[in-house]
Amino acid sequence: MGKFKNKLAAFFYGRYGNDTLNTVLTGIYLSWLITFSIIDIFVSSIVFSIVGWVVTVALFAWVMFRMMSR
Repeated sequence: MGKFKNKLAAFFYGRYGNDTLNTVLTGIYLSWLITFSIIDIFVSSIVFSIVGWVVTVALFAWVMFRMMSR
């Protein structure tokens, strides 16, 4: 377990991690996810579902990319 912990620490060394903008983006992502999930229950449109989930995945990818960037 110690080797894994050291490798993980070496991977994250020099990375930005979480900052204020990333915290705001995470809040936007979570509020979008909850709002979209509730609306998706009542709207039975496949186009709405696809577009909504693409936006959800894109927001999540952006948050993770910013967190892992140097």
